[in-house]
Amino acid sequence: MNPHITTIQFDATTFSADDSLMQLLQAKAYYNELSPNNVYAAMFNNTFFYGGDSSDTSQPQQPQLSKKLLLMLSLALKQARPQAFYCTLENNHQNFMLSDVFHDYPMYPFMLTLGQEYERFCHAHTLVSEQYYAHIIGMWLLQRCVERLAHACQVTTYCAVYPGSSKEIPLQVNRTLFSVFSKQAQHCGITINEHYMFSPLHTAAGIILPHSGTTMCKHCTIHECQFRNILT
Repeated sequence: MNPHITTIQFDATTFSADDSLMQLLQAKAYYNELSPNNVYAAMFNNTFFYGGDSSDTSQPQQPQLSKKLLLMLSLALKQARPQAFYCTLENNHQNFMLSDVFHDYPMYPFMLTLGQEYERFCHAHTLVSEQYYAHIIGMWLLQRCVERLAHACQVTTYCAVYPGSSKEIPLQVNRTLFSVFSKQAQHCGITINEHYMFSPLHTAAGIILPHSGTTMCKHCTIHECQFRNILT
């Protein structure tokens, strides 16, 4: 039986800039790091394997940004059209993807995108540095959407794992996730290529795994997970 799929739309203008975004925007970058593919790979590998607490509602302090960056951030938030699709897997019978890796339930496979509008916004900038900042803001927005999604799933503490983040979860799992949400993906223009990468670029798929204490880590077969030492 196919799982029930829920669609959620987010209002990006309600997302408050936090310290992590400010640090990314203020960081200096070398020219060869500024291509969209390199930005995506860096954010995906270093930031997107995420452990979160969706109950944290503290208000971040607002560091100072240049007027140019503040304007770009404001425009980016207005252009983004975040949508998320997710389902709930309750047991091994429903787990068509990673039953040999994860054994605790429930888990929440998802796909989310900032939409074609944000893709056009990124490509509208002619300067490489501006494209870089637009992509950084986009990846940060995807992170915030995952946090909102976890809250919608009534999950307070969790890890979000992504295809390509470990050898146990190869990038090919993107194809499986795409097939789960294919109807919703096609409706908003999401495609996947032969390298298992999504278009629009600011699209991601993964699995939210609730955890409490050491239970999830004891049952998980990803032994090189960066959160194992943190959560246990």
